[in-house]
Amino acid sequence: MKKRLLTAALILTLLSACGTSTTDENTAMNEETSSEQTNSTATNTEQVDNENSDASTEPVISATLSEAEDIPIQEYNTSLWGSLTEHQDEMNGRVYEENGLFYMKPLTRVNTAFDSTTGEYTWEHDFRPGTIVNPNFNVDDQLIYLTTREITGLQKSDGKQMFSIDIPEYELMSDLHLTNNYYVIAQQPKGADAKDYKLYAYDRQTNKLAHEQELSLNTTVVLYQFASHGDLLYYVDNDNILTAIDLASGEQVWTQQVPQLRLVHPLVREDHVYVFDYDHTIYSFDATTGEQQLELETEGSTIGVNIANPIVTDNRAYILSEEEAFYLLSYDTETGQERWRLDTSGYHVFGMYLMGGTLFALADDLEEESDDPMTYIIKVDPESGEIQEKIKLEQKISKGPRSSREAVLTYVDNDRIYMKYKYNMYYISKDI
Repeated sequence: MKKRLLTAALILTLLSACGTSTTDENTAMNEETSSEQTNSTATNTEQVDNENSDASTEPVISATLSEAEDIPIQEYNTSLWGSLTEHQDEMNGRVYEENGLFYMKPLTRVNTAFDSTTGEYTWEHDFRPGTIVNPNFNVDDQLIYLTTREITGLQKSDGKQMFSIDIPEYELMSDLHLTNNYYVIAQQPKGADAKDYKLYAYDRQTNKLAHEQELSLNTTVVLYQFASHGDLLYYVDNDNILTAIDLASGEQVWTQQVPQLRLVHPLVREDHVYVFDYDHTIYSFDATTGEQQLELETEGSTIGVNIANPIVTDNRAYILSEEEAFYLLSYDTETGQERWRLDTSGYHVFGMYLMGGTLFALADDLEEESDDPMTYIIKVDPESGEIQEKIKLEQKISKGPRSSREAVLTYVDNDRIYMKYKYNMYYISKDI
C-alpha cells in the first residue's frame, strides 16, 4: 500500500514537473514571439518613418502647366482687362490706360495720348532732341520721363510740360528712380573711369538738386542698380557692398558686405531688402537697420533682368528654375523647406507678380515647343501651388528666353499688370 502511494506521488510529481516545464516553454515561446512581433512592428514603424521622411524631402509637384486648360481672355469681363493690339506705331517705354486713353511714346521723341474709341491721338508733346530712357512713370495727374537731357513732367490731360530738370552731361546714365520725395539718377561723367559714377537726388517739391555724391558701380548693370524704401535708397557697389543712403541727408545709413551677386540690384518687399547670389541663395536685411534676417538656399537659377524677378515676402519665396528642368518653386523662408513646385516645362516665364492673394505668372510657349507661340497669364494659388486658371491672350507679348530688357516690359500700376511688346499691349486687373 505504501509502495502504491509512493509510486502515485512520484507520478504526480513528474506530471507536475512536466506541466511546469511545458508552461515555462510556452511562456518563453510566447515572450519570444511577442518580442519578435514588437521588433517587427518597430522595424516596420521605422521603415514607415524613414519612408515618410524620404517622402517629405521629395519635391511636391503641385501642377503641370502644359496640362492646364486654356481659357481665351475674351471669355472674361472687359472691365477686368484691356488691350491695344497691332497698333499703328511701335510703342516705346511704358504705356498706361485710363478711361479709354492710352498714354504712350512711339519710337520718336513725341509723346502722345491715343483714344481707343476714335483711333486718334488726342495730343502730342515734342521733347527736346534726345531719346526717352525707360522707364517712365504714371504719377497722379502727370507722366514723368527721363530723356538724354532732362527729367520732364507732362500733364496727362493735355500734354503740357509741368516741369523740366536739366541733367549734367554724361557717358552712361541709369534709369530714373522715384522715391517718396526725390528723383534719383546715377551717371558716369564724361571722361570718368569705368566704375566711377555720381548719384544725383532732386527734390520732387522744388525740382532742385538736393545733393550729389560719388559712387563706385558696375557699369554693365547700372541700369538695374537701385531700390528704395521711403527715402532710403539701396544699391550694391563695385566691391559687393550693399549700401543704404538717406536721401534727405545724403549720408550712408548702413552697409553690408554681400557675396558676388547674380541679380545685382536689390529688391525691396515690405520692410526687407533682398539680394541673390550666384549659388541661388537669398539674403534679406532689415530695410531700416541693415540687420541680416535671412539666408535661404534655393534651386532658382534664372535670376536676371530678362525673366521674372523672384518674389519674397515675410514667410514665402517664389523662384524660377530653368536649368535641367523648368519649375516655379515656392519656399518657406522660416524653415528653408521647399513647399511646392509647378512644372512649367515648355514655357518661358517672363513675369511674376503677387497681387490680391493670387500669384500671377506671365509665360510664353517656347519657340521650339509650339507652332503658334502665345502668351498666357497663369493664376496660381500661392499656398498650394495649384493652377487656378490659365488665360490665353490673342498675341505674343515677349521675344522669348533670350530677350533683352527692352523686349520684355511688364510692370504694375494701380492694381493692374501691364504687358507690352512692340505693337501690342495688354493689361489685366488683379481681380480677373
